[in-house]
Amino acid sequence: MAKILELREISLAVGDFDVAFSKFTSLGLRHTPVWEEPTPPVQAKLTSMPIGNSSISIMEGLAEDSPIRKFVTKRGEGIFSFTLLVDDIHAIMQQWRQAGVAFVLDEPIELHDNFSVGQPIPLLLGNWTRPSSLNGVVIELQDFRNLDGSRYTPPCRPDEEANLSGSQ
Repeated sequence: MAKILELREISLAVGDFDVAFSKFTSLGLRHTPVWEEPTPPVQAKLTSMPIGNSSISIMEGLAEDSPIRKFVTKRGEGIFSFTLLVDDIHAIMQQWRQAGVAFVLDEPIELHDNFSVGQPIPLLLGNWTRPSSLNGVVIELQDFRNLDGSRYTPPCRPDEEANLSGSQ
C-alpha cells in the first residue's frame, strides 16, 4: 500500500514576494535561491526556507490567472498548500479519488532535473488537490524518482544543502 512519507513543505501565498522575503529572512531563516517557475499550473516566483527535513515556501503568482494570484485575490495572503512526499503518487491519487478528492491534473506532472525544497531531484512527479474537494485545502503530492523510474532519496536533509543563503 502506498504511503505518505513526510510533510515536505508549507507554502505561503503572498501578494508581494519582496516584502514577505525580507520579513522572513529577517527572522534568521536561511533560504534557497529565489527562482521563477513560469510553467502552469505553478506560475510563481518562490523560495524555500528549509527547517530540518521540511520547509516554509513563499510564493507570489506571476500571472493574473495563476492559482496563487487567484488565491490571494479571493482569500488574502496565507497558507496556500501543504506538500507531502509519497512513495507512489499514482496509487495515492487512485486511493484519494476513491475518497472523493479531485486533482488539478489527470496524471502527475513530470519535472526533470527539478528541485524540491532546494534539493535537486532527477524526476519529480507532482500533482495538486482541488481545494473544493478537500475542505478548502490544497495538498501537493510529490514523488521522487531517478530517471529510470526507481525511487530517489536525496543524500541529505534540505537544511544541510550547500546552496542555502542567509543566517541561522
